[in-house]
Amino acid sequence: MGRETFRRNVCTGGRNFYYMKNIKQRTCIGCNRTGDKNEFVRVVLLDDQLTIDVEQNQDGRGIYLCPMVDCLEKAKRRRAVNHRLKTRLSGKELEKFYILFLDFINK
Repeated sequence: MGRETFRRNVCTGGRNFYYMKNIKQRTCIGCNRTGDKNEFVRVVLLDDQLTIDVEQNQDGRGIYLCPMVDCLEKAKRRRAVNHRLKTRLSGKELEKFYILFLDFINK
């Protein structure tokens, strides 16, 4: 899950202990698998257009997908993109996004 780190803490009377570093967990909207943030592709809704956030730091409502075609197909079948983004995108806009996503993961 996370990385264990050895640390000596004065508050515990000088006893040594291990603690977990805080690594952000995210969930894929296709397969509902949870994992570290950097395992997924972040998709952001900006100005009613879906874009892939490569650096994962753009503003806007975002969703996460595994970089696999199966997860994209599951999200498409379940209509999870519109539901998770809390918006209504047209079929043409979603098809453009699906093509963009497939191009991105096939690079």
